Amino acid sequence: MSADDLKAQGNRAFAAKDWATAIDLFTQAIVVAPENHVLYSNRSAAYSSCGEYQKALEDADKCVSIKPDWPKGYNRKATAQAFMHDTDAAMETYETGLEKCPGDPTLTKGLKDLASSASGSKDPMQQLSSLFTAPDLWAKVAMNPDTRHLVGNQKLQKDIDEIKANPSILMAKMQQNEDLMAILGVVMGMPTAPKKDDAGASTNDTDVDMAEATQEEAVHEIDPEEIVVDEVEEKRLNALSEKELGNAAYKKRDFDTAIAHYEKAIELHPENMAFYNNMSAVYFEQKDYEKCREMCKKAVEVGQEQRAEYALIAKAYARIGNSYHKEGNYDDAATWLNRSLTEHRTKDTLNKLNAIEKEKKEAEAKALLNPEEATRIKEEGNAMFKAMKYPEAIKLYTEALTRNPDDHTIYSNRAASYMKLGEFPHSLKDCDKCIAMAPDFIKGHTRRGNCLLAMREHQRALEAFEKALSIDKDNKEAIDGVQRAYRAMNERLQNMSEEERAAEAMKDPEVQAIMGDPVMRIVLDQMQNDPAAAQEHLKNPEISAKLQKLINAGIIRTR
Repeated sequence: MSADDLKAQGNRAFAAKDWATAIDLFTQAIVVAPENHVLYSNRSAAYSSCGEYQKALEDADKCVSIKPDWPKGYNRKATAQAFMHDTDAAMETYETGLEKCPGDPTLTKGLKDLASSASGSKDPMQQLSSLFTAPDLWAKVAMNPDTRHLVGNQKLQKDIDEIKANPSILMAKMQQNEDLMAILGVVMGMPTAPKKDDAGASTNDTDVDMAEATQEEAVHEIDPEEIVVDEVEEKRLNALSEKELGNAAYKKRDFDTAIAHYEKAIELHPENMAFYNNMSAVYFEQKDYEKCREMCKKAVEVGQEQRAEYALIAKAYARIGNSYHKEGNYDDAATWLNRSLTEHRTKDTLNKLNAIEKEKKEAEAKALLNPEEATRIKEEGNAMFKAMKYPEAIKLYTEALTRNPDDHTIYSNRAASYMKLGEFPHSLKDCDKCIAMAPDFIKGHTRRGNCLLAMREHQRALEAFEKALSIDKDNKEAIDGVQRAYRAMNERLQNMSEEERAAEAMKDPEVQAIMGDPVMRIVLDQMQNDPAAAQEHLKNPEISAKLQKLINAGIIRTR
């Protein structure tokens, strides 16, 4: 799939607020097109949307490094910095962006809004947005029966966090989310609309004067149990802060500090499986794989209780599989990686599973290696061959090869057994393997020649026997093989017309190459017009070899 297709899918997932899927798709697109700045920008936006501000900042930095004259990269970077409450850095980013992209309206407005926020401007949006920073915000919301149901609304909390970071978006957010207006009214001391009974009449005994709905009166009505809501939210935010500190320590490989921060995050907000996942990563780096797996399983337990995204569950399962792989436990590693793929299928996990399965096969093959045992089994195979029990011989030779795949004589012996059964393609394959391992092993060449003769490939058989003679010119089997090959070729040619011989010869790629060689065409023409010229051409070894090839193929007839 192309990077553009993956980006388009990621954009759709982003629009659907499926941040994990969007991040995964943008990541896949980056693998395909690692220098596409837009992909890093999009993934940065996705990370910001799900609260991963450090990762959003890293992607924005990458975007800017690739395309330093693109204003959106600076806007992404400043946004991430603002969310991380690093106002000075965010302002510096906007200023740098304006140096590279003078007059850009988005950067200009962003810098103005951020400066206004930092200086305590009396801008109306700044004043309204500041109401969302009230320490008793959620206590007031929980106290009001008409807004109590909004407590714990993650979407609402996210919108408020974004407004705190960038007050200029207040109006846009309020248009998108009516609940923000309701909360704003509660914080300002304005009464909510009275509920109606079935007849349409107010359920309140008397009308409420807006001026009398003071903050003090509201506070007196707070139920002590509902005050805890604000404390829970504060713990959640503090837990996220601890996680970021843990991540920073992890990157510095200060694992003890990282664990301390993750443990604090879990203590503050034990319902977030990401904290357990992060701690498991530390144990993995420390090679404490047992603790790593325990923490991953806890992460899955918490994640399933909280209905976490499948991608996060899959991540925990994959780490369990990787931990088993590090210990050389291929079976358990494959089991857990398959479970990860069941939850959320990713290319990285699939590639890891395939690699582990390959390693397992190699390890099993290595465990079988035993040259002494291979020799013993080969001898048993030789006994079966002499007894003309060729299938049994092949089975034993095959077993011997699992014990010692580097013994070329076993391939040669199995090739002979295949020939006895008429399995010439298998025999030829074993001969080729034998020759590749031991090029000077004459039996490999002679058995190859005999196999090719049986397959009626006389020219190739002749070449195999001639190769054997180049190693040992007195080898009787090779000499006999050359004679048998020539006889077979001559007998075949005698029963063919010149046209049939030419057509048959031209099926050989080597003959085709010789006949298509301009130099050889000139040589052949000269030999046809001046037979004496052949003597001169035969003095050239390369031309002589090609002429011999044509003679053997029947293209050139000798008298």
